[in-house]
Amino acid sequence: MEAARAAGQAIDPTQAVTGESLRVNPEAAAAAARAYLARAGTQGSVSLSADGTQLTVTVSDTYATKFLSIAGISSMSVSGHGSARLLHGVTQPE
Repeated sequence: MEAARAAGQAIDPTQAVTGESLRVNPEAAAAAARAYLARAGTQGSVSLSADGTQLTVTVSDTYATKFLSIAGISSMSVSGHGSARLLHGVTQPE
């Protein structure tokens, strides 16, 4: 999911530049994911793993049905999720 990838770009620069570790800035990551979802016209939630290396975005929306409306079902609730894990390394993930 692209929203999780967008959030994964929000790394904490103070630790990344010094080479200490690669961690997500939780506030910036959540804001990046929500901004992506807003541009896509939907909403969702963002969660971050305890170690700060995996982001999960869950999306909820309503789908307007095309053929089911004949049977009286004009819309359906839908949801999905995507995750992105932060990896770094020159020849392989560390």
